[in-house]
Amino acid sequence: MDYEKLIDDLRSLLGQYGEKIPYGELVCAEGGYGRAGDLVWTDPEPYYIEQSANAITALLAENARLKKYEDKCHDCPIVCAKTEIIKAHEGLEAVQAELEQKSKLIAQQAAELERRDKLLKEQETELDQMKREKEANYCYGY
Repeated sequence: MDYEKLIDDLRSLLGQYGEKIPYGELVCAEGGYGRAGDLVWTDPEPYYIEQSANAITALLAENARLKKYEDKCHDCPIVCAKTEIIKAHEGLEAVQAELEQKSKLIAQQAAELERRDKLLKEQETELDQMKREKEANYCYGY
């Protein structure tokens, strides 16, 4: 729909209602107020027509302002915040995956250290046994 044309059509309708008049004249004010004041319509229809044209104009301006943000994240704090949250979440997932990998590696290394420690203790036990046998054999003069 051509909203600019609609606005022009609405504003052209206002011509059939004549001109706005001062509020004081509309209410037949006397005294200090006189026949002055803001300009108003004498009938409600042109008021609503004018308000409709103004509302459409304002909505078009707001729509144009918001469309700027579709391609420019840095201009819109909400989109920026959402984008940053998504990036941070992706970063956290990557860090979590890396931590899981490192945890598995540490568990493997711990198991290997336990295996080596057990082997070392067995070797120490065997070495102690050999020393005792050697000492025993030395005592008997072998």
